Order: sequence, then structure tokens, then C-alpha cells
Amino acid sequence: MVRKRQFMSLYVVTSGSVINSSDINQLVNVLSRPSGAVETGKYFLTFGASTSGVFGSVYIRTLSQGATPVSVSVDAADQAATNCGSLGTANLTAYGFQITAQSTTTSGNCRAGGNFSVQY
Repeated sequence: MVRKRQFMSLYVVTSGSVINSSDINQLVNVLSRPSGAVETGKYFLTFGASTSGVFGSVYIRTLSQGATPVSVSVDAADQAATNCGSLGTANLTAYGFQITAQSTTTSGNCRAGGNFSVQY
């Protein structure tokens, strides 16, 4: 699974400097996303199916710790869903979520890949 994260631009606090409130806020906003924040990344789901209707999933761990997302959206921009149906999401929690699909045929190569976007 390849994951690429994009988020607000961060700055480095230099050693020996006074720590300002903005430095602390930067850390808090990375570990627990504020309302309205968005986290994006990449996923790749692959599984084998002995028959049609086999359920496959991949768990994506979000960077935020304790902030429950409002919604998640996924696409198949990098790899169209092959030998499986449309993608879904499940088990959205404060620490991650699942991307799911069901096989449409017997195949050792059910797969999909693309982007995800988590809205807080």
C-alpha cells in the first residue's frame, strides 16, 4: 500500500528558540484535525477471490488522533476497479477507516487504486 499525505505547510522550530503558541498549535492540528480540515492520501486494494461476491478491504490509518471524521471519499483514479464492483468505505473512526469492494468473478487479481479524502 502506497500512501502519500498532504496537509498544511509546516515549519521547523529551531533548537534553542522560544516555543510560541503557534508552535504548539501546529502540533495539535497535525495530531487532532480541527473541524473543516481535510486529509488526503493514496491507497491500493488487491485481493484474490475464489468465487463472485468475495469481500476485500484495506484499512487506512489516518494521521489524526482522536478527531472523528465527518466523511470519507475514494476514487479509482490510479487503477480502475478490476474484477470487483464499486468501492465503498466502512468503519469510519477517529483513527482510520476501511475501503471495501466485492469481487465480480473468480480471480486472483481483484484490484483498485486511487485517492482518498477524509473530511473532519
